[in-house]
Amino acid sequence: MASPGVVLSSKFVTSSSQGFASYLKYMKRSEAVRTNAYSEYNFAFDDIKARDFDQYNQYMSNPEKTSALFNENSNQLKLSELAGVVEQFQIAEKNHSLMWQHVISFDNAWLEKFGQYNQETHELNSEVVMKATRAAMTELMNREGMEGAVWTGAIHYNTDNIHVHVVLSYP
Repeated sequence: MASPGVVLSSKFVTSSSQGFASYLKYMKRSEAVRTNAYSEYNFAFDDIKARDFDQYNQYMSNPEKTSALFNENSNQLKLSELAGVVEQFQIAEKNHSLMWQHVISFDNAWLEKFGQYNQETHELNSEVVMKATRAAMTELMNREGMEGAVWTGAIHYNTDNIHVHVVLSYP
């Protein structure tokens, strides 16, 4: 039996959780500071065990393991674009919105089968992955009546399967 090519997992945190506030702090960080200080940005799931918190935090924000943040309009958010996104997440927090945390995980062999990944060179067609993420988020927001929601994503390369972390909230 073949394994699935794409798997989605989801959780959420409340607006009063440390995870929500810390993700806002993470988004506000300077790209120049990110490499030296990534471990201080805590935007993990609420139920992560204390001993796993640092490991998860490093996994999420380590610049050696992840791409730049992207969203529905940009492949790499500039600081000016990020300011608007941060403002929308702050509004969502004030309005007591939930923050959904999605992970879209790809089977690398499946990506290679469809010509989107080369396992020898480790080259990924990130444009296609971002396009697929955008389509998935648009469909999710439409089905759930969440037009106007704000989200960011980052492609991660640090496990056996390439995956995308997506954070979504409704201002």
